[in-house]
Amino acid sequence: MNSKYILVDIRKSDEVFSKHFDGKNMTNFYNIPMNMIRFNVEGLESHLQYVEKIFIICQSGARSQFIKDKYFKDNDKVIVDKALQFKNLNAKGENTITLSNGEKMTVFVNGSFAFNLYNLTRIIQLMLGSIIIMCSTLLWNNCSSKYPLIVLLLFGCMAVFNAITNTCTLSVVFKDLLN
Repeated sequence: MNSKYILVDIRKSDEVFSKHFDGKNMTNFYNIPMNMIRFNVEGLESHLQYVEKIFIICQSGARSQFIKDKYFKDNDKVIVDKALQFKNLNAKGENTITLSNGEKMTVFVNGSFAFNLYNLTRIIQLMLGSIIIMCSTLLWNNCSSKYPLIVLLLFGCMAVFNAITNTCTLSVVFKDLLN
């Protein structure tokens, strides 16, 4: 990897645990969770006196684009490239990526690549979502009004979905308040 770039991984700690840049083969990356970027904007931009570009990276590019638009909108040297996101880094070890401008970049990836429950939030979401689904299905035949149970079932399903996929559907609604 050429030292003219810095890669900033903005994913959460349990995502980084599963798949991350290999520190043995690369030194030009930072792991700064998305919710901490606002405290690091000036520090990151100051790196541009030493490097040509800073790439913001997450799983799919959606969070990266949000951070770019919110904090680095006017800085052309801070880049989100859809090809350089962790969903495209599928092999342990060396990954050669062709960026949107045609340039090739090599990154090294390590980790378990497996589903994990190393985040307390995911464990709680999975447990509570399952309990909510069980309770609402047990109450289904005993309730005359199904509307509250449908809402409860949907909420339970959302919690289980969030735990399994490591997403936060409510953060989409509140993203401006959370970041």
